[in-house]
Amino acid sequence: MSAMTGTIILCDQVYQAQGGKFIIAGTYTTIEVRCKDLHRAEHQVNGLNLYLRLRPERTGPLPCRIVIRDELQPPWVEPVLATNWEARVDERSIRLLEMAMMSPSFLVRAQVPEEGIIAGRAQLKYSIGFLVDGELIATTPLDIVFVHEANRT
Repeated sequence: MSAMTGTIILCDQVYQAQGGKFIIAGTYTTIEVRCKDLHRAEHQVNGLNLYLRLRPERTGPLPCRIVIRDELQPPWVEPVLATNWEARVDERSIRLLEMAMMSPSFLVRAQVPEEGIIAGRAQLKYSIGFLVDGELIATTPLDIVFVHEANRT
């Protein structure tokens, strides 16, 4: 088993300041979407800002992957979104590798049965996973709540 550890944070904004430190603003785990019909609700997510931190075990290239999974689906169902890239670890980043990333856009459709609609709301549960070298290093939840416009607070 690997000793590699990491973090993933979903945020409104993340950027690297002049001194090299990453600035994270507005963390969240829920997106609320107003809609007229909960049975045909959909939402275009135009990218998610992610802060990723990793304590690598070696220098060189590391294959990285972000997956967004629908938690209401069985684990063998393909992720809603998967994106891959290669991180480069050198002597300066061997202790801590930090990255800011925006995910690609993706479409969410609420396919919720009638019993899943409670008090004019339909909630979808997702998880965002950060994998390095095929190993799940960190996760964060993402709930998308569709609210019927007549019931918004």
